[in-house]
Amino acid sequence: MKNRLISSAVLVVASFAMPIVTHAQVTLLADNFEGGNLNQWVGKSGGPDNGQIVVDPLNAANHVLTFTAVNSGGDMFGAVPGPVNTTVQHLTLSFDFLALPPAVPPADNGGFVGLNPDTVFPSPFWVAGTLASELIPGGTPLTADGQWHHYDIDVTPVAAANNLASFFVVLEDFSSFGNSIPGDVFFDNIKVTAKLDPSVIAQAVPCAGPTTGGKWKNHGAYVSAMSNTTAALVTAGLITLDEQNAYVSAAAQSSCGKQGSSSAPIVKSEAEIGEVF
Repeated sequence: MKNRLISSAVLVVASFAMPIVTHAQVTLLADNFEGGNLNQWVGKSGGPDNGQIVVDPLNAANHVLTFTAVNSGGDMFGAVPGPVNTTVQHLTLSFDFLALPPAVPPADNGGFVGLNPDTVFPSPFWVAGTLASELIPGGTPLTADGQWHHYDIDVTPVAAANNLASFFVVLEDFSSFGNSIPGDVFFDNIKVTAKLDPSVIAQAVPCAGPTTGGKWKNHGAYVSAMSNTTAALVTAGLITLDEQNAYVSAAAQSSCGKQGSSSAPIVKSEAEIGEVF
């Protein structure tokens, strides 16, 4: 389960409180392989890897990643810098995957994606792959049908359970016990993003009054608290400066802390709110 301060099913915001601010994702790793290099990736212990950028077999205008050799225990390692905070952040690993059937189909195509704390002692937590028996519990089986498929995988539970304040995304064409061949799996648009839990700011700076109790001294005290709290989140890398400015601006336009303002809660589901953060 995701670590959340408030249930993901509801988000409580105060009447006349600040408007909902759209929170953009913070991108921690991204590679669409159009740059012509693999400088975001290393092999085991920082050595060479078997990755190769090639033309997309299904779209000549696109470039993708494949492998010149099969491997095990990880082949390419892309750094996701820390610290990530799984108590208040949700981490999503996104990618596109294609597996082409060879003339003589192997027992397994061998495409795998995982997380690992380092490159020196790789024992990845395989979160997705073409051989279900090699995945972690709840891992995502990858479809191998000759078509591209997009995947968005919540890796927050994996990072939280294994105390991964930073980690590497691991890719490989798994040797699959001798049943796989190189060059028949392809990856594209690898991305790891982090989004702040939608309850964090509302809980840290309630419209009704300070978390220490009582009511806001005045509207300015509420706006100041919002400014200080969001500034700390910027410093921690949990939101961007533009997002902080949006929060402070919204707080300034609210009636929180003003005499006679209401603090009766409105409860909205995440589905109603949409992509809040």
